[in-house]
Amino acid sequence: MESDANNLRALNLLAQVQRRSGKRQEAVVTLKRALQGQDVSDGLEVQFELAETYEELGQIDNAVAAYEEALSAMANPDGSISESNKRNASIVMRAILNAYRNAGQRDKALQVIERMRKSLGETSTIPDEILIAILSSEGKYQEALDATLKAKKQFPKEKNFSFLEAQALSQLHKIDEAMAVLQKLFNGTDEDADVFYSGALVMLENLRFDEAEQQIQKSLKYDEKNIGYLVTLSSIYDRAKKYVESEAILRKVLNIDPDNATALNNLGYFLTERNERLEEALQFIQRAVNIDPSNGSFLDSLGWAYFRLGKLDLAQKYLEESALHERRSADVQEHLGDLYYKLGRLDDARKHWQKALEFSISNDDIARLKTKLADPKSSISTK
Repeated sequence: MESDANNLRALNLLAQVQRRSGKRQEAVVTLKRALQGQDVSDGLEVQFELAETYEELGQIDNAVAAYEEALSAMANPDGSISESNKRNASIVMRAILNAYRNAGQRDKALQVIERMRKSLGETSTIPDEILIAILSSEGKYQEALDATLKAKKQFPKEKNFSFLEAQALSQLHKIDEAMAVLQKLFNGTDEDADVFYSGALVMLENLRFDEAEQQIQKSLKYDEKNIGYLVTLSSIYDRAKKYVESEAILRKVLNIDPDNATALNNLGYFLTERNERLEEALQFIQRAVNIDPSNGSFLDSLGWAYFRLGKLDLAQKYLEESALHERRSADVQEHLGDLYYKLGRLDDARKHWQKALEFSISNDDIARLKTKLADPKSSISTK
């Protein structure tokens, strides 16, 4: 039995290496080999790995089937989920939901939320949190706020819904209301760090960079090596055009965690945006994609780096794949518009620039996109 367990772990590690090096078909073979003769309940981690690999390959039906097999191992004979299994079951159902969302199958994703409500019970906040995240990512900010307030009434002791309320208010540009919600959360403990962090996000969302920096610096006083706080500070610096400071913070993050995919992606993307050290930028981004190959934001960065390097076939491959995951991203839509213009597909370019305009909040972004729509030749010629 111990030999079987060791073999399972060894094969799983091999598959992880294969995934990270882009050899995902080989990883599928390895994972299936690992699962041969195993009870699903004994190999849940490997089963989950197999499902994720299928998803990375774009084989959504196979991915969902693998997730469902893992879920069935946690269920009782009548299909219910025991309390001891609810946490793991929620992780698997969330993965199924994300697989459908990433494949653009929104209706099926929403059906999973209702399934979660029944399986996890009325005391679980997870279905509401996921619904709010979906509405927010789709730009349905008022609906997200309404869903948050409804959940807050149902779960009055859950602090997270106050953070989500502040986020929704911020996205509706109701800054004072958002900060008033956060102000009520301070309690004089280390938990205040996250309140300041949320305040930084509110200010960053609304392009008030100095105030955003002040808020995140207060968070860092509680934990100077917090990766999330540091990555956010680097983004604030970048948006404020403090590029040297931004890069220094990201390199600090990579000294703490050399495989931090977000830091790798952001460092590469920020360089790409400035048209600086493009080959080095590409290497950073490729490392991020190898770590998280289905991340739409990372795929966009990779496509954009190839665009800047003039490798339009690779740019098209990764930007179009990114758009399947990040359908309401202004950056992705604008990048696709620029790509299609370079390829001589002006109608497609205008279509995506118009979408980007709809999703943009920055005055600079809006002005740039309007210029592209009115006179693309003058605005794209320097790229």
